[in-house]
Amino acid sequence: MRSEAVWDAMHVVMEKLLEDNKVYMGNQIQISGTSRCYGIVADEEYLLVCEYGCDGTDPQIVVYKRREKLS
Repeated sequence: MRSEAVWDAMHVVMEKLLEDNKVYMGNQIQISGTSRCYGIVADEEYLLVCEYGCDGTDPQIVVYKRREKLS
């Protein structure tokens, strides 16, 4: 899968969930035996995991969770 297609798909999902001025770490993991991938994006507060098809088609949110702060 082309990396720009992945980020295009993730951008559609992240556009309303994540802030433009923050730094996020991310990666893509292909699901074995399928043409789908997981996209993972995180910062110090949130974790976002999406699943999508080839070239970023049909993106779906798997997990969107705020990190619990340790006291």
